[in-house]
Amino acid sequence: MMPTGWCPGKRGIDEMVKLYQDTTAVRVFFGVGDGLPASAWTDTTRTGRQRLSALPVGCHLIVSFKDQNVDRLAFVQAWQQHRPDVTVDLITHHEPEQQEGGDPTPEQYRASWTRTREQLAGHPARAEGRLRLATCWTLQWIRRGGDWRVWWPDHEADAVDLLLFDWYPFMAGEPNPWKPRVYEDPASALKTPIDIARQLGRDWGIAEVDHPRILRANGFTVDLDPDGTLAAAWYRATHAAARDAGCRVWVHFHADAGAAVGDLTKRPAEQQVFRELIAEEAAMTWRKGQPWRTVRSLDRLNEQIRAAAPRAVPPATPATSWGSIADSAHSSTSDHYPHFYSALGATAVVCARDFPHAPSLGLDAHKIAEQLRASRDPRIGYIISNGRITGPNYGWKWSTYSGSDPHDTHIHVSTVHTAVADSGADWQIGDEDMPLSDADVERVATAAASKVHGQKIGKSSVTIGTALERAYSYQPKIDALTAAVAALGGIVARESASPEEVKALLDRLPKPGQVDERAIIAGVLAGLPPERIAAAIPPQIARDVADELSRRLTS
Repeated sequence: MMPTGWCPGKRGIDEMVKLYQDTTAVRVFFGVGDGLPASAWTDTTRTGRQRLSALPVGCHLIVSFKDQNVDRLAFVQAWQQHRPDVTVDLITHHEPEQQEGGDPTPEQYRASWTRTREQLAGHPARAEGRLRLATCWTLQWIRRGGDWRVWWPDHEADAVDLLLFDWYPFMAGEPNPWKPRVYEDPASALKTPIDIARQLGRDWGIAEVDHPRILRANGFTVDLDPDGTLAAAWYRATHAAARDAGCRVWVHFHADAGAAVGDLTKRPAEQQVFRELIAEEAAMTWRKGQPWRTVRSLDRLNEQIRAAAPRAVPPATPATSWGSIADSAHSSTSDHYPHFYSALGATAVVCARDFPHAPSLGLDAHKIAEQLRASRDPRIGYIISNGRITGPNYGWKWSTYSGSDPHDTHIHVSTVHTAVADSGADWQIGDEDMPLSDADVERVATAAASKVHGQKIGKSSVTIGTALERAYSYQPKIDALTAAVAALGGIVARESASPEEVKALLDRLPKPGQVDERAIIAGVLAGLPPERIAAAIPPQIARDVADELSRRLTS
């Protein structure tokens, strides 16, 4: 699902809800002097675009602000108290590159992002994916040569979850690049945000989109589209291209500017397509009574834990403590709630499961949580256990969890929302199948790096493939390569691959319990991050071979 909706411009949220009853996304804006008032969630006397109490139920809200010293935490706390059904993308400074009245200097922008990080980076709603911290730039500014890096908070990069862009017409090479004579090919229009997102390793979305009809009355050089038919087709094609390319949200800007210009309420052809797009996305929202399933990786984890602790299986423990699908205590945005993800098929999926902590019955769930953390399994989104949270967004270190439920009587495991979540491979849990510890990983990888001409293993120097080829040459047996992949995988876990690459290569990897030398080497040389490969190798042999490999590499 790609939430699709509107930015009301000067119109009221109440009015827009009536026009688009199935809306799944809304963009609101607090300008210079507006602050970021927590009261916006409750004040029903507010009118216009900032009356948040009027938001559609369960919508995805993108909210941006201009003022520097606003209280982000108070705003978020009011949201959780009064509208927990809504998910929030919070933009620190709306389009700072515009440098209009009230916009910050780069130094002020960086300081403001530090405040965002201090107040919200560790918030439990962020860990749960219900709160995302975002940047927002205008694409036409970047495409005419603006340097987005000036407005990238690299010093607080770990606090940035999402890159949002405002899209308006611009086509380099045209006599007037702001008024091109054609509707741009969707792939060309979206290339810039896709490229930046890949470079920074972040999700992306379109926070505003608007393309007026190409008419001389609108400042274009031709009357290309008098009835809006071509513009309507462009909206549909670009929306589809964005969804296929991984866009996380799509919002159309409504400006009360009259027929044919920016206000879809006065552009029947375009509005009809927009209504259809909103309805299509809304239809992808799971509703009670519809089919659903749990991702296969969590089904397998459930099987392993029950097999390892048979005395803890219900009725010895409550069936609800092994829960997957959400109960009334969970928001519709929770991973416990079924969602549609294109990478996981046509049936809605639950990407979370709980497991009880019952040590007297042989089930130490907190120990399992630690084993999962140490495994750095690429299927993991995040883990909550005993007042702590961890996962790839936390560098696989435990951080304090401040949610209302400390998860001391059970643990929570969420998966990613990509195809890898349906892998049924064994999880690295249990006393006999413990993965390499962080110390083992550091020891072996350091030795390997030293052996390979003393160069650091990473994207900027020796390639992973080269390093493993050389490590393999010191002991031309499959067990040495297995250990090298498993050990180095922990160090280079930050290396990334596109979902398409991962899926294609996972299909070629050996099944659990098997080792296929050719498949492993092919995967490494094709660029698949080693931790993906290590997950396919029997873990029980890793530590023994790691000791031998470390000795050989340092001898």
